[in-house]
Amino acid sequence: MQLSLDLDLRWKNRHQVIHGPGDRIDPSEFGVDVIRERDAKAFICEHHYAGSYPAAHLAVGLFRKPGVDSSALVGVAVFSEGIQSGQAMPRWTGFGREEGTELGRLVLLPEVKWNGESWFLKRAFNALRQEKPHVRACLSYSDPVERRTATGEMVKPGHFGTVYQASNAAFLGMASPRTLEMLPDGRVIQPYNFFKYLRRKQGWQAAEAKIESAGAAVGIVRAGETDRDWVDRVRAALRPIRHPGNLVYAFGLDGEASKSIKAKGQAFPKQRDWVR
Repeated sequence: MQLSLDLDLRWKNRHQVIHGPGDRIDPSEFGVDVIRERDAKAFICEHHYAGSYPAAHLAVGLFRKPGVDSSALVGVAVFSEGIQSGQAMPRWTGFGREEGTELGRLVLLPEVKWNGESWFLKRAFNALRQEKPHVRACLSYSDPVERRTATGEMVKPGHFGTVYQASNAAFLGMASPRTLEMLPDGRVIQPYNFFKYLRRKQGWQAAEAKIESAGAAVGIVRAGETDRDWVDRVRAALRPIRHPGNLVYAFGLDGEASKSIKAKGQAFPKQRDWVR
Protein backbone atom coordinates (compact mmCIF):
# COMPACT_ATOMS: atom_id res chain seq x y z
CA MET A 1 0.00 0.00 0.00
CA GLN A 2 1.22 3.48 -0.88
CA LEU A 3 -0.04 6.56 0.94
CA SER A 4 -2.04 8.80 -1.41
CA LEU A 5 -1.16 12.46 -1.81
CA ASP A 6 -4.66 13.27 -0.53
CA LEU A 7 -4.20 11.37 2.74
CA ASP A 8 -2.53 12.28 6.03
CA LEU A 9 -0.89 9.66 8.23
CA ARG A 10 -1.28 9.66 12.01
CA TRP A 11 0.11 7.34 14.69
CA LYS A 12 -1.19 6.04 18.00
CA ASN A 13 0.39 3.26 20.06
CA ARG A 14 2.56 2.35 17.03
CA HIS A 15 -0.46 1.79 14.79
CA GLN A 16 -1.30 3.91 11.75
CA VAL A 17 -4.46 5.94 11.30
CA ILE A 18 -5.10 7.50 7.89
CA HIS A 19 -7.04 10.77 7.49
CA GLY A 20 -8.70 11.71 4.22
CA PRO A 21 -9.46 15.27 3.11
CA GLY A 22 -12.19 16.69 5.28
CA ASP A 23 -12.23 18.90 8.33
CA ARG A 24 -9.04 20.93 8.40
CA ILE A 25 -7.01 21.70 11.47
CA ASP A 26 -8.30 24.72 13.42
CA PRO A 27 -5.16 26.70 14.31
CA SER A 28 -6.94 28.43 17.19
CA GLU A 29 -7.05 25.11 19.05
CA PHE A 30 -3.30 24.48 18.91
CA GLY A 31 0.02 25.84 20.07
CA VAL A 32 3.63 24.96 19.28
CA ASP A 33 6.62 25.10 21.61
CA VAL A 34 10.02 23.54 22.30
CA ILE A 35 9.71 20.60 24.70
CA ARG A 36 11.99 18.58 26.95
CA GLU A 37 13.75 15.63 25.38
CA ARG A 38 12.37 13.18 27.95
CA ASP A 39 8.80 14.21 27.07
CA ALA A 40 9.48 13.96 23.35
CA LYS A 41 11.15 10.57 23.74
CA ALA A 42 8.27 9.13 25.76
CA PHE A 43 5.76 10.33 23.14
CA ILE A 44 7.75 9.06 20.15
CA CYS A 45 8.54 5.66 21.67
CA GLU A 46 4.90 5.17 22.61
CA HIS A 47 3.38 6.09 19.26
CA HIS A 48 5.86 5.82 16.36
CA TYR A 49 5.94 2.45 14.61
CA ALA A 50 9.72 2.12 15.05
CA GLY A 51 9.48 2.63 18.82
CA SER A 52 12.85 4.39 18.89
CA TYR A 53 14.16 7.92 19.43
CA PRO A 54 16.98 9.53 17.42
CA ALA A 55 19.94 11.55 18.71
CA ALA A 56 18.08 14.84 19.01
CA HIS A 57 19.21 18.41 18.40
CA LEU A 58 15.79 19.83 19.29
CA ALA A 59 12.27 18.57 19.96
CA VAL A 60 9.16 20.65 19.24
CA GLY A 61 5.69 19.80 20.52
CA LEU A 62 2.20 20.39 19.16
CA PHE A 63 -0.27 21.10 21.95
CA ARG A 64 -4.05 21.12 21.91
CA LYS A 65 -6.18 22.87 24.50
CA PRO A 66 -9.59 21.17 24.50
CA GLY A 67 -12.14 23.37 26.26
CA VAL A 68 -11.17 24.19 29.82
CA ASP A 69 -8.78 21.26 30.16
CA SER A 70 -5.02 21.70 30.35
CA SER A 71 -3.03 21.51 27.12
CA ALA A 72 -2.31 18.02 25.81
CA LEU A 73 0.69 16.97 23.72
CA VAL A 74 -0.67 15.67 20.40
CA GLY A 75 2.37 15.85 18.12
CA VAL A 76 6.16 15.96 18.15
CA ALA A 77 8.81 16.93 15.59
CA VAL A 78 12.37 15.86 16.38
CA PHE A 79 15.31 17.49 14.65
CA SER A 80 18.22 15.12 14.99
CA GLU A 81 21.71 14.00 14.07
CA GLY A 82 21.58 11.64 11.11
CA ILE A 83 23.50 8.37 11.14
CA GLN A 84 25.76 9.57 8.31
CA SER A 85 25.15 13.31 8.49
CA GLY A 86 28.85 14.08 8.06
CA GLN A 87 28.63 12.80 4.49
CA ALA A 88 24.92 13.24 3.77
CA MET A 89 24.56 16.92 4.62
CA PRO A 90 27.26 18.25 2.26
CA ARG A 91 26.41 15.67 -0.40
CA TRP A 92 22.76 16.60 -0.65
CA THR A 93 22.60 20.24 0.47
CA GLY A 94 26.09 21.65 0.04
CA PHE A 95 26.16 22.71 3.71
CA GLY A 96 28.46 21.37 6.41
CA ARG A 97 27.41 18.97 9.12
CA GLU A 98 27.30 21.70 11.77
CA GLU A 99 24.98 23.78 9.55
CA GLY A 100 22.42 21.03 9.13
CA THR A 101 19.94 18.85 10.94
CA GLU A 102 17.59 16.03 10.03
CA LEU A 103 13.85 15.72 10.58
CA GLY A 104 14.25 12.44 12.42
CA ARG A 105 10.65 12.04 13.58
CA LEU A 106 7.32 13.70 12.83
CA VAL A 107 4.41 12.11 14.71
CA LEU A 108 0.86 13.42 15.15
CA LEU A 109 -2.01 11.75 16.97
CA PRO A 110 -5.27 10.95 15.14
CA GLU A 111 -7.12 13.86 16.76
CA VAL A 112 -5.03 16.30 14.70
CA LYS A 113 -7.15 16.94 11.63
CA TRP A 114 -6.22 17.05 7.98
CA ASN A 115 -3.44 19.46 6.93
CA GLY A 116 -2.10 19.38 10.48
CA GLU A 117 1.34 18.09 9.48
CA SER A 118 2.26 20.97 7.18
CA TRP A 119 0.78 23.53 9.61
CA PHE A 120 2.83 22.11 12.48
CA LEU A 121 5.99 21.60 10.46
CA LYS A 122 6.11 25.26 9.39
CA ARG A 123 5.98 26.34 13.03
CA ALA A 124 8.46 23.70 14.12
CA PHE A 125 10.93 25.15 11.62
CA ASN A 126 10.31 28.60 13.09
CA ALA A 127 11.21 27.22 16.53
CA LEU A 128 14.31 25.54 15.10
CA ARG A 129 15.53 28.79 13.53
CA GLN A 130 15.02 30.63 16.80
CA GLU A 131 16.76 28.02 18.97
CA LYS A 132 19.50 26.99 16.51
CA PRO A 133 20.21 30.02 14.29
CA HIS A 134 23.39 28.42 12.91
CA VAL A 135 21.36 25.59 11.32
CA ARG A 136 20.60 26.44 7.70
CA ALA A 137 19.43 23.18 6.15
CA CYS A 138 17.23 20.26 7.13
CA LEU A 139 17.23 16.85 5.46
CA SER A 140 14.26 14.52 5.59
CA TYR A 141 13.92 11.01 4.23
CA SER A 142 10.75 9.40 2.97
CA ASP A 143 10.55 5.59 2.93
CA PRO A 144 8.53 4.32 -0.07
CA VAL A 145 8.55 0.71 1.14
CA GLU A 146 5.75 -0.53 3.36
CA ARG A 147 6.44 -2.52 6.53
CA ARG A 148 4.60 -5.68 7.47
CA THR A 149 4.87 -8.09 10.37
CA ALA A 150 5.84 -11.72 9.87
CA THR A 151 2.10 -12.53 9.83
CA GLY A 152 1.35 -9.96 7.11
CA GLU A 153 -0.12 -7.13 9.20
CA MET A 154 0.84 -3.72 7.85
CA VAL A 155 2.58 -1.47 10.36
CA LYS A 156 3.62 1.31 7.94
CA PRO A 157 2.46 2.14 4.42
CA GLY A 158 4.81 3.28 1.70
CA HIS A 159 5.39 7.02 2.06
CA PHE A 160 6.92 9.30 -0.54
CA GLY A 161 6.95 12.72 1.04
CA THR A 162 3.45 14.18 0.76
CA VAL A 163 3.94 16.57 3.67
CA TYR A 164 7.39 17.63 2.46
CA GLN A 165 6.08 18.39 -1.02
CA ALA A 166 3.29 20.44 0.55
CA SER A 167 5.79 22.26 2.78
CA ASN A 168 8.03 23.68 0.04
CA ALA A 169 10.83 21.11 0.29
CA ALA A 170 13.13 20.28 -2.60
CA PHE A 171 13.30 16.67 -3.78
CA LEU A 172 16.96 15.80 -4.28
CA GLY A 173 16.96 12.16 -5.35
CA MET A 174 17.29 8.73 -3.79
CA ALA A 175 19.65 7.41 -1.14
CA SER A 176 21.65 4.27 -1.84
CA PRO A 177 19.80 0.93 -2.06
CA ARG A 178 20.44 -1.52 0.75
CA THR A 179 19.24 -4.69 2.41
CA LEU A 180 17.15 -4.29 5.57
CA GLU A 181 16.93 -6.84 8.36
CA MET A 182 13.43 -6.92 9.82
CA LEU A 183 12.11 -8.08 13.16
CA PRO A 184 8.93 -10.18 13.31
CA ASP A 185 6.94 -7.08 14.34
CA GLY A 186 7.98 -5.17 11.21
CA ARG A 187 10.65 -2.98 12.77
CA VAL A 188 14.11 -2.75 11.26
CA ILE A 189 17.35 -3.33 13.14
CA GLN A 190 20.25 -1.42 11.62
CA PRO A 191 23.51 -3.31 10.91
CA TYR A 192 25.54 -0.79 12.92
CA ASN A 193 23.93 -2.19 16.09
CA PHE A 194 25.71 -5.50 15.54
CA PHE A 195 28.99 -3.69 14.84
CA LYS A 196 28.69 -1.56 18.00
CA TYR A 197 27.93 -4.58 20.17
CA LEU A 198 30.72 -6.79 18.84
CA ARG A 199 33.34 -4.01 18.94
CA ARG A 200 32.04 -2.52 22.21
CA LYS A 201 31.80 0.88 20.58
CA GLN A 202 30.09 3.84 22.24
CA GLY A 203 26.43 2.98 22.77
CA TRP A 204 26.98 -0.77 22.63
CA GLN A 205 24.70 -1.40 25.63
CA ALA A 206 21.75 0.12 23.76
CA ALA A 207 22.72 -1.91 20.71
CA GLU A 208 22.78 -5.05 22.84
CA ALA A 209 19.22 -4.35 24.03
CA LYS A 210 18.04 -4.00 20.43
CA ILE A 211 19.76 -7.26 19.47
CA GLU A 212 18.16 -9.01 22.43
CA SER A 213 14.79 -7.74 21.22
CA ALA A 214 15.55 -8.97 17.74
CA GLY A 215 16.74 -12.32 19.07
CA ALA A 216 13.77 -12.99 21.32
CA ALA A 217 12.72 -15.90 19.11
CA VAL A 218 16.13 -17.61 19.26
CA GLY A 219 17.01 -16.93 22.91
CA ILE A 220 19.94 -15.43 24.77
CA VAL A 221 23.59 -16.41 24.48
CA ARG A 222 24.00 -20.13 25.10
CA ALA A 223 26.68 -21.69 27.29
CA GLY A 224 29.94 -21.79 25.36
CA GLU A 225 28.57 -19.55 22.59
CA THR A 226 30.62 -16.51 21.60
CA ASP A 227 29.13 -13.09 20.99
CA ARG A 228 29.77 -13.55 17.27
CA ASP A 229 27.99 -16.92 17.27
CA TRP A 230 24.97 -15.40 19.00
CA VAL A 231 24.83 -12.41 16.63
CA ASP A 232 25.05 -14.75 13.63
CA ARG A 233 22.20 -16.85 15.03
CA VAL A 234 20.05 -13.77 15.62
CA ARG A 235 20.69 -12.39 12.13
CA ALA A 236 19.83 -15.73 10.56
CA ALA A 237 16.35 -15.45 12.11
CA LEU A 238 15.67 -11.96 10.71
CA ARG A 239 13.81 -11.29 7.47
CA PRO A 240 15.99 -9.61 4.83
CA ILE A 241 14.28 -7.31 2.32
CA ARG A 242 15.89 -5.42 -0.52
CA HIS A 243 15.23 -1.69 -0.23
CA PRO A 244 15.59 0.66 -3.25
CA GLY A 245 16.69 3.60 -1.08
CA ASN A 246 14.79 6.37 0.67
CA LEU A 247 13.60 9.50 -1.11
CA VAL A 248 15.65 12.51 -0.05
CA TYR A 249 14.10 15.92 0.62
CA ALA A 250 15.67 19.11 1.98
CA PHE A 251 14.51 22.43 3.38
CA GLY A 252 16.50 25.66 3.36
CA LEU A 253 15.97 27.52 6.62
CA ASP A 254 16.89 30.99 5.38
CA GLY A 255 16.44 32.75 2.05
CA GLU A 256 19.91 32.05 0.68
CA ALA A 257 19.90 28.42 1.80
CA SER A 258 16.43 27.86 0.38
CA LYS A 259 17.46 29.27 -2.99
CA SER A 260 20.61 27.16 -3.06
CA ILE A 261 18.78 23.93 -2.18
CA LYS A 262 15.89 24.63 -4.55
CA ALA A 263 18.39 24.94 -7.39
CA LYS A 264 19.33 21.29 -6.80
CA GLY A 265 15.70 20.14 -6.84
CA GLN A 266 14.23 17.52 -9.15
CA ALA A 267 10.64 16.78 -10.14
CA PHE A 268 8.63 15.35 -7.25
CA PRO A 269 8.17 11.57 -7.33
CA LYS A 270 4.69 10.37 -8.26
CA GLN A 271 2.64 7.76 -6.46
CA ARG A 272 2.37 5.59 -9.56
CA ASP A 273 6.16 5.24 -9.61
CA TRP A 274 5.99 3.28 -6.34
CA VAL A 275 3.10 0.91 -6.92
CA ARG A 276 4.47 -2.59 -6.53
